[in-house]
Amino acid sequence: MKEFKPIKEGEVSMYVCGPTVYNHAHIGNARPMVVFDVLKRLFEAEGYKVKYVSNFTDVDDKIINKAIEEGTTEEVIANRYIEAYQNQIHFQYVAFLSGKEKQVQYRLLNIIRH
Repeated sequence: MKEFKPIKEGEVSMYVCGPTVYNHAHIGNARPMVVFDVLKRLFEAEGYKVKYVSNFTDVDDKIINKAIEEGTTEEVIANRYIEAYQNQIHFQYVAFLSGKEKQVQYRLLNIIRH
């Protein structure tokens, strides 16, 4: 096993793909929530300053189809389930992220760079 060496001394940056927000969170969404929260806490316990950023995928066929099914817009669907997801994270006491961004494809590289 190799020793972990961060790019920046004393700091760790984590980018984790978040959920596609077309419905309520499910067990598949819980795995990365838990796994990466534990990893973040491990780095912090080791003394690292951690920047943990994730995204919400708010442009996707599943969201478009859900909006058509409900006779509303993609934005309404995405915002509804972003709020529900954030409430679930809070309820489960998962450590809050350094940043959570809505994600559209052309912004992905911008999110990763920061």
